Amino acid sequence: MAPSTLSLFLTALMFAGVSGADKELGEVCATGEMCVHPSLELTCDAFAKKCLIQQDKACGGDGHKYLCVTGAECDGTSNKCTCTSTAYTASGVKCTVAEDKYGGTCLTGDTCTAASNLMCANTFCGCTAGNKPKLSDGTCEANADHKVGQVCTTDRPSGECGDPTSTFLSCPSSGIKTCTCNAGYAGPVGGTCAAIAQQKVGRVCTTSNEADATSCGPPATTNLECSNLACACKDGYYGVTGGDCDPAKGQLNGGCSATSDCSVANTVCTGSTAGMKCVCSTGYSVDTAGTACAVTENAFGGSCTGGPTGKGTCMDANAKCSLATGGTCGCQDTHSGAIGASCVLKNTIGGACTGPAKGTCEDANALCSNSKCECKEGYNGPDGGTCTKIADNTFGGSCTTGAINTKGTCVDANALCTATADGFCTCATGYAGIAGSGCALPNKLGGSCTTMTKGTQGTCETAGATCSMQENGRCVMSGAKAVVASVTSLVLACIVCLLAIN
Repeated sequence: MAPSTLSLFLTALMFAGVSGADKELGEVCATGEMCVHPSLELTCDAFAKKCLIQQDKACGGDGHKYLCVTGAECDGTSNKCTCTSTAYTASGVKCTVAEDKYGGTCLTGDTCTAASNLMCANTFCGCTAGNKPKLSDGTCEANADHKVGQVCTTDRPSGECGDPTSTFLSCPSSGIKTCTCNAGYAGPVGGTCAAIAQQKVGRVCTTSNEADATSCGPPATTNLECSNLACACKDGYYGVTGGDCDPAKGQLNGGCSATSDCSVANTVCTGSTAGMKCVCSTGYSVDTAGTACAVTENAFGGSCTGGPTGKGTCMDANAKCSLATGGTCGCQDTHSGAIGASCVLKNTIGGACTGPAKGTCEDANALCSNSKCECKEGYNGPDGGTCTKIADNTFGGSCTTGAINTKGTCVDANALCTATADGFCTCATGYAGIAGSGCALPNKLGGSCTTMTKGTQGTCETAGATCSMQENGRCVMSGAKAVVASVTSLVLACIVCLLAIN
């Protein structure tokens, strides 16, 4: 049978990060003490007396496999700590169990009756020496000697942990008495200990500037430093024993699930389905210190040289550099721009304008909105281009309906018409649309997406699709596969024509 992943017996994996009175992932805690982690939701497990991940919360992958609350395991599909069986049921942040089973409350051994190898210890039913939890039914089963997590009483060769010089296991003199990997070694519950690789959390070290610089590696690249004779993460980074140090959630290049998680100015949550990170927004780049986002050099708003008579080092053809040295990129007097955007001719689509309604915008179908020319409803056009009418009954096009915010004459099944007469097709909640086309779910073909690099797959789930922009992009097909999408658009256009004829 595969080894149990009960987090009670894991003492080898320890979180390296924030110091102070608050307890960290895997650390021994007492009821009422605060457990903290940059990206995981923890609780002080009353049975394990350790800071563990709450049930039904993200468990962070294999690195935290054994760190769920008692009775829960990290589910590889949902990536959440999940109560393991009918013996353990979800209840708030923990998994509850019958009093006679492993993890149940007790006063005497007579209460722990689900199996003969259960005993009452510290008011909870636990396994007797030489046994391990069996979470499938809340009992215990035999555990081979000299394995990580085995209940122990002594370090001697005849003891449960074996000879520490060969098994690399030891029985702690205090705290939870389970076989624990020696310093510099790590292993899973029910498994053996192996030496931690160089430049990984927990690797044995001697000083922060070792002669060979191999144990923890250069702090600037590994984010490790030698602390108490072991490689530990620098402030602002976290990791588990045997793993790497990652930026804290919300920091630059740190994990995130939405842009609101990102705490550094001018960052956005983007990436791929494999992992989302906080990166610099379009028009911004990582500064020389590597901790903040500054306006990209030679882009609009960024530093430049070579002015003031021409564009100097500015990248945009219609830009100008304000000074010969130490200047800033702006636009030529005839153009306007913004950080992350190009210089656009004034009074054209995307360009600066003045006045109410149409104002100074040159296009007959444009409006001056917030001092910028934009196409009015029912029309669409690129920056610097012209506004063209969107096909009726497609996304952004005109429509009619018998009741507001129902499909009406909109072709797409996921579209809604905004008014009974002179309405416009919008997408239902959860869908995104492209002018002149239909509505799609985010990360599906035609739907919204984000990516680290424009033109890569990013968060798009369709094979062969790429995300058109770093932020607010669309999943599109390229090359031969785009032909299929084009045919689909042609069919949609034909349907619209037929509806118009009828």
